[in-house]
Amino acid sequence: MGHCGDGKLYSNIKSRYYWPNLFKNANEYVSNCVTCKTRNLKAIKPPTELTDIPPYPFAKVGLDLPGPYLTSISGNRYIIAFICLYSGYVEAFPMKNKSADNVCHYLIDIIFRRYGAMLSIVTDNGTEFVNKKFKETLQELNVQHITTSFYHPQSNAKVERFHRTLHDTLSKKLYDDHNVWDLFLLSTLAAINFSENESTKFSPFFLLYNRDVVLPLDNILKPRRKYHGEDLHQLALEIQHKSFISVHRHLKKAKRRQAFYADRKSKEINFQIGDPVYLKNLVKKNQFDVRWKPYYRIISQSSPVSFVVKNQLDGTTTKAHAEHLRHANIDEWEIPSTPDGIRTRRAHYVVSPESESDEHNDSDNDSRTPNTNTSNQRPIRNLADKHRTARDDSSSEDDIPLAEFANRIRRRERRQRRQAD
Repeated sequence: MGHCGDGKLYSNIKSRYYWPNLFKNANEYVSNCVTCKTRNLKAIKPPTELTDIPPYPFAKVGLDLPGPYLTSISGNRYIIAFICLYSGYVEAFPMKNKSADNVCHYLIDIIFRRYGAMLSIVTDNGTEFVNKKFKETLQELNVQHITTSFYHPQSNAKVERFHRTLHDTLSKKLYDDHNVWDLFLLSTLAAINFSENESTKFSPFFLLYNRDVVLPLDNILKPRRKYHGEDLHQLALEIQHKSFISVHRHLKKAKRRQAFYADRKSKEINFQIGDPVYLKNLVKKNQFDVRWKPYYRIISQSSPVSFVVKNQLDGTTTKAHAEHLRHANIDEWEIPSTPDGIRTRRAHYVVSPESESDEHNDSDNDSRTPNTNTSNQRPIRNLADKHRTARDDSSSEDDIPLAEFANRIRRRERRQRRQAD
């Protein structure tokens, strides 16, 4: 009846049969229906993971390449943005394309020569960041490369939030001249870097240079330092220490506040290695494609909310965020048939990584080396013995289609007649 849910299933059966505990049984049956779950599962948002606070400016940098934008008069279509995750200071440059060569050029010739090598850099999984050139560049600079989860930009939230601020501020400067956006990029960055940050309560410029920016109006007003003693370094160190402690306090408070509002509809999810799961289908081929793909299990965990899952049918692996996974019950999975009509064994869909790896290793080496692990090979041997026995007990003509069998009979009769003649 089209997998319409437990309510309609209950109504269809109730009108035709007497069935004690019908609604309970219908609800349990529909709850374990894989076909329904591939379309009707709802994503559960896990609680937000609080990120660490870098120890100093440009110790941890977020990198992203928003675009493509409207092609400017200079031919630029992209913006490469480097954001200090401690101070919020931004360095951004217009680009004509987002090749790995351009990314490495700005990282080495500008960011590294201005601020030195950072401890770690956070990017998404774009091809401009996940490639051999960028990897070798970070290895030479001894920089740790952290990639976000697939289809989860919240992992690099500070960078994504900067994009919104950049677009809002830049659009107010452009008015209707959208093809000259790259000419206003630097003045937009100055407005962002000189303004007080809501999370740190300081401007990014102050946290980077340990002083407030001097604007043209300040030169007119002739500001003067309050302290004119000889130990200026002590005053500078004192101000730096106070700002460092204040920034930590404000950042922790801001992170807790953001997590509170983000986790209002979240639910604690505990995934373990070896758990069977549904994987959200984020790359749909058409409107009729399933929303959740079954037959996956977790094989490793790279962070509190990042996992590597493996397809139990074809053996492929992929990275996934906890938000894109849902627990599954292995008993509800109806094992699909292979193209040749042979159904895959139900008992070996989700097993521990150790036993699965042993089973695959033994099955791969079965034809080359003597089998030493008979416990893992027993199901395979039993299946092989079953087919071998079926072949031995059957005649050679059992598997021949009827049409081919009739043709063989006619050819045999013609051959006999020719011999008789």
